[in-house]
Amino acid sequence: EDVEIAQQEFDKLQTIVSRLLTDEPIQYIFGKAHFFGNVFKVNESVLIPRQETEELVDWILDEHEETDLSVLDIGTGSGCIPISLAMQRTGWRVSALDISEQALACARENVLNSGVEVEFFKADILGEDLALNFDVVVSNPPYIPTSEKALMEKRVTKFEPNLALFVPDNDPLLFYKRILELWNSTSGIKSSLYFEIHEDFSGELVHEARKRGLLSVVRTDLNGKSRMVKITHQIPN
Repeated sequence: EDVEIAQQEFDKLQTIVSRLLTDEPIQYIFGKAHFFGNVFKVNESVLIPRQETEELVDWILDEHEETDLSVLDIGTGSGCIPISLAMQRTGWRVSALDISEQALACARENVLNSGVEVEFFKADILGEDLALNFDVVVSNPPYIPTSEKALMEKRVTKFEPNLALFVPDNDPLLFYKRILELWNSTSGIKSSLYFEIHEDFSGELVHEARKRGLLSVVRTDLNGKSRMVKITHQIPN
């Protein structure tokens, strides 16, 4: 059966199809992505939220049922991690930072639509000495070695922000080591640090934590890959 559609709708459809043919992710075309049961605005200044990151949020919520906690998300992008945490734990004081002003603009828009409070601020974690004195610190920083770029799908490398994806081949744990150092020297003894990480480097991160006298737990994602690491201080007896 033939269905008539207005010229305007037809043009819109054609635009969508032509953009899909260039490998542009559908989330950018429609400007939204689903994460942890909610819809977040996304654009090319932020990563599209992934399922593994939902598992990281789940892990934090499973382990922290306290009603009053301070939380910091480092490299927040669309703000999906801190906003999801704040929606589930309304008493938590949640903050998040990013180096990208465009990403922060997107995150602030998402928080306005969410009905919760999250404080966003601009900071360069590599270049600034920040005090990470929070009960929970979480980060999904860049972790893909530049040499892997050629093996990745075009819809990722061509459209998603390279700033949020790639690290030098000779220092893939660049962000992790910096965050670990700042957290270890400025956080309280009961603080927890949660990371999403490349499956190839979780063992190396555990080694970095052990060198500093810290404890680690590695968790696999739904695909059985070692993609999450929790780090805590050794509490003296």
